[in-house]
Amino acid sequence: MRKNSSAWWIVLFGILGFCGNAQAQTVTVDVDSSVAASWLRSDGGTGTTMPTGGPGVWNSRFVVSIPAGATNIQFTLNSFFPDDKGVVQLNGTTIGDAVIFGSNGAAAGPGTFDFGGGNNPYVYAGFVPGSATSLPNGTTTFTLVAFINDTGVADPSSVPLATAFLSSFSLTGTLSYVLPLAAGAPTAVPTLSEWTMLLMITLMIVGAVVQLRRNRR
Repeated sequence: MRKNSSAWWIVLFGILGFCGNAQAQTVTVDVDSSVAASWLRSDGGTGTTMPTGGPGVWNSRFVVSIPAGATNIQFTLNSFFPDDKGVVQLNGTTIGDAVIFGSNGAAAGPGTFDFGGGNNPYVYAGFVPGSATSLPNGTTTFTLVAFINDTGVADPSSVPLATAFLSSFSLTGTLSYVLPLAAGAPTAVPTLSEWTMLLMITLMIVGAVVQLRRNRR
């Protein structure tokens, strides 16, 4: 009788594991400055490069909708290189900054920055590449903004130029969140790791059923 009970527990855990995997899916969205059409500049253009002659103080934003019911919403900032000074904000909160010629994520220390209302004191704290910033469950809009000051020099305290000259930035990151399939999310094609897990669960169930049949004889 104990053998039968053990086999039934294996079947039950296998079914629960399979159902748990099928009830939710993880969605990822690549955020990449190289995809120019995804970014809207403050001057009305698209992309992450301000044409020569444009404003020296500018920004470009990446906006995407997050379905209702999403949980575990996170954004991972992998790299950010501005020309010449830049600050990255996620839904209005600063998550990173950088100065040209600084290594990725390096803190440049005290300086100034102009968000569009004047050049004011600002301390460049940098960021940790690959670190994730969480957003509250229920967030439905993801807005990432890169603010840029074109100064022509690498000094963190430099004043922005009146008009841009070869001003741009590069940025990479990943937005991710979890959706319950019951909320209407499309069924995703399983990844290799998910297929492996499903195969293991299936083998567990088949093995348990075979064991049960043997124990009944």
